[in-house]
Amino acid sequence: TCFPLGTIPWQLSRCPALKDLRLTKNKFNGTIPESLFERQLLTDVFLNENELIGSIPAGLFQLPSASQIDLSFNKLNGTLPSTCASNQTLILLYLSDLVGEQSFET
Repeated sequence: TCFPLGTIPWQLSRCPALKDLRLTKNKFNGTIPESLFERQLLTDVFLNENELIGSIPAGLFQLPSASQIDLSFNKLNGTLPSTCASNQTLILLYLSDLVGEQSFET
């Protein structure tokens, strides 16, 4: 935790060996960049306790090795992507404070 301000740096998507992304308890705002999930090695994604807004990217649930995802305590909204229900490796999913009506896409 180092309390950076602004959006999540897009440059993180250029880290080819990144497996564990933990950006907990910062002051990131804006939307979650879809480009973060182009790295197929990600297993753990912790973006909790920030000020993120917008919808949850479908690419997050298309990571072939993702086992833990924590998006709690942000200001996310919309529906959970249908890719969430079809993810075979996800063990833990933490969500809270979702804004608006939530449902699974079909």
